[in-house]
Amino acid sequence: MGMFEGMGIAQRSISVFFCTFYKYSVIFVCSCREVKPADPASTGNPKPLRWGMAPVSLIADDFVTALKVLPGDHHKVIACTSHYKSVAEAFAAKHNIPYIYSSFQDLARSKNVDVVYISSLNPFHLEISRMMLDHGKHVLCEKPLCMNEDQTLQLIGHSHSKGCFLMEGIWSRCVPAYQYIRKQIESNALGEVVDVNCTFGLPMEKVGRVMRRSLGGGVTLELGVYALQFALWIFGYSPQNVVANGTLNKDGVDEEANIVLHYGHDRKAEIMLSSLKRFDNKAIIKGTNGTMTVPDYWCPVKIIDVNGEEKEFPLPKSDLSTYFPNRLALSFEAEEVRHCILEHKTQSDLLDHKESLALSYIEDQIRRQLGVTYAEDKTNLYKSFE
Repeated sequence: MGMFEGMGIAQRSISVFFCTFYKYSVIFVCSCREVKPADPASTGNPKPLRWGMAPVSLIADDFVTALKVLPGDHHKVIACTSHYKSVAEAFAAKHNIPYIYSSFQDLARSKNVDVVYISSLNPFHLEISRMMLDHGKHVLCEKPLCMNEDQTLQLIGHSHSKGCFLMEGIWSRCVPAYQYIRKQIESNALGEVVDVNCTFGLPMEKVGRVMRRSLGGGVTLELGVYALQFALWIFGYSPQNVVANGTLNKDGVDEEANIVLHYGHDRKAEIMLSSLKRFDNKAIIKGTNGTMTVPDYWCPVKIIDVNGEEKEFPLPKSDLSTYFPNRLALSFEAEEVRHCILEHKTQSDLLDHKESLALSYIEDQIRRQLGVTYAEDKTNLYKSFE
């Protein structure tokens, strides 16, 4: 599909969404929404934000668990769906979820749901997100938002045509440590930032969704997005050039990658990724006045500040357990979504649509240099990169 196909250019009523990016400037011309998004604040006093889980998954389980550390009048998980009825029933029983739907379409049609958390396999993000938006649902979709830049353009344009909130689920942006790091940079505590070094490696050879091309696998989309968004957060703008090399597995997806983002004036971000072995998994920010170290930078609970002192950012206190480490921090992301929806925003200031578009473009450039292609890449926009 071309850049503007399916975006309602010929509609009588139009709204304009400007998205300026270093590669080009794009104007989305979108039809005004015909489906009124669900609004938990429409009656005056804010009501709990009513969530649907699409589909049931381990990360969805952690997300629902994280919601339980928040005030009960802020969020309520009201519905879930799964390809397997028994799985949805077990999930609903565990979390006291009243509505179980047998399909994504049925959940999308539900009048009981305000916002949907999408944690499907990567290749289905666009389809499910569009479906929910078509029925006036706000969307928080796990990273990567889509499989490539072309899909990301389509989805962002579609969300604006419906007047709904859409956010890529990069929870990192919502944790307190990120706000502190940004404050330190803006206050010039580091001086001019000249180098960012990120490593992220985990042994994932047995994780099918990471190792199979048909499932949207690859270390760039699985782990690399965290390093890429961290670099964008630190520098505050997109790189001028992207250089990448690495290795592919037998199915043609990247299992290791070395990436350099060049920001000009000798400023750069260096990223090492692996799905074969564990790295130290930290980020080092180097400035002209000092260095800051951020362990587990995708969800840090402590940092080594410029002055060498350790600063802690504890997770919400709870006896609840999650499948993956530090996932109670998903509560910060949920609160950001609630705040945006109550403020009638269609995107978050912490990770706006322009930045999701920038991430998708960088990911495409990395994959092009590594030689990784997906079925979803067979579009005019992706071919223009070749």
